[in-house]
Amino acid sequence: MLPGVEFGRPADELTVRIAFVDFNGTIALNNFPGNTILDNEYLHNYCGRTLTYIDKIIDWLIC
Repeated sequence: MLPGVEFGRPADELTVRIAFVDFNGTIALNNFPGNTILDNEYLHNYCGRTLTYIDKIIDWLIC
């Protein structure tokens, strides 16, 4: 978690950037489809837990 100012956001804006990675990068990259837009199937197959956790954070923020 880093403050937004590290990514060009104004200092008086209370923002943070959260990096969350929970997948095997070697397997994901070895199965990367190349110069294409990643589809939901790829993301769910190789990064599914990360997507689940992001959804949980979003649900928590909007409740």
